[in-house]
Amino acid sequence: MISRKIRVMTRALLFTVLLFGNFSVFVFAQDILPGKLKVFLDCRTRCDFNYIRSEINIVDYMINQHEADVHILINNQSTGGGGGKTQVIFYGKHRFSSMLDTLSYSYPPNQAASQQRDLMLQYLKLGLAPYLAKSLMATQVEIKTKADEDKLQLIKKIDQTPSDPWRYWSQVFGVNGNVRLDQLYQVLRTSGYFQSTKTTEDLKIRFRVSAGRELSTYKYDTDSGTVKTVVDNSDFNARHFIARGIDKNWTYGYETSFTNSTFTNLKSSLYFSTGLERSLFPYTHINNKFVALRYGLDVRGNHYYDSTIFDKKKELLFGQKMILSLKYNQRWGYLEGGVKYRNYFQDWGLYNLSVNSSLNIRLTGALSINVDLYGALVHDQINLAQGEASKDDVLTRKRQMASAYTFATWFGVNYRFGSSVNNFVNPRFEGVD
Repeated sequence: MISRKIRVMTRALLFTVLLFGNFSVFVFAQDILPGKLKVFLDCRTRCDFNYIRSEINIVDYMINQHEADVHILINNQSTGGGGGKTQVIFYGKHRFSSMLDTLSYSYPPNQAASQQRDLMLQYLKLGLAPYLAKSLMATQVEIKTKADEDKLQLIKKIDQTPSDPWRYWSQVFGVNGNVRLDQLYQVLRTSGYFQSTKTTEDLKIRFRVSAGRELSTYKYDTDSGTVKTVVDNSDFNARHFIARGIDKNWTYGYETSFTNSTFTNLKSSLYFSTGLERSLFPYTHINNKFVALRYGLDVRGNHYYDSTIFDKKKELLFGQKMILSLKYNQRWGYLEGGVKYRNYFQDWGLYNLSVNSSLNIRLTGALSINVDLYGALVHDQINLAQGEASKDDVLTRKRQMASAYTFATWFGVNYRFGSSVNNFVNPRFEGVD
């Protein structure tokens, strides 16, 4: 009887040891080999999500950012030569919370969209490698460390290329046309421009010339028959400015321009402005945070087609302007906007105050709000032509109308529920609506 009890106790003890032993091994294995990596793509520039999901398919793409192991924030800024510089920030979360990395790359102005997406894909792979190495899918990752001979020769050739013969100058020109018509309304708009720029880390120079013409035809029925109205407006603008950095937070510069516009009653307008700008953060932080205050003095000489509402055919004006610009681009969302004020010294009642903002906030992983706002108090329309506007002038926008203010807003709330994972690429019936 005693030996039987001993055998039962021994079996129970052995079962308990095996049970807790297996449980310990299971927990240890889960800790060593976590599950499939969860990724949240937060793209603030042009991204081909279908291409990324199809080419990197060993991760789960989360729709809820709070469930992700890695939050990838992708920002982009235009470069002086017409290309771009992309910043890819990898924020580790949960078990990767101690991991943070930032990769940056540039691309030339004429690079094809397919080449840009391949370059982005390459840097996404590079940035995800440390996270994948600690996931269950590590065995599915192959890292190529041997370069093709042809590519090595190309790199050597690039290294031996002499200095830029253009000295960072970049030119671009273009012509545009637009036609809108129906049975009663026809608009033909043609325009062209030429621009030359030079941009370095501390210097920005730009020359731009543009011209356009818009021919509009309106038809409407009256008791006397069909009335046809033709409006012909043209415009020309030449602009030049220089901005030079003093240090990582200060910049000074000037701007000069010439404008002709039949719509705004400007036969000729010569403008010159100079000022200083102070950036709260170094300019190198532009991708993530930027707050700058600019102040400038200006002088403007105007000649008008018709006498203005102040009975002027020409005048010389002195004034000032202050501009506050800000940009925050973070994981919680983004805020962009600014405040601009300007006035003329001859009469401080002639002023313009405008505010614009774009705010997007993720309150939770599923709930987000967005608000876009633009508003302006307009009390500086010194160029308006005398006389009451006819009905045709108002309906056909033949000339600029007086307005004390302008306002526009867009807002929305988005809430998502259901599946938080979507790894599938399905292009069926896209672009047919």
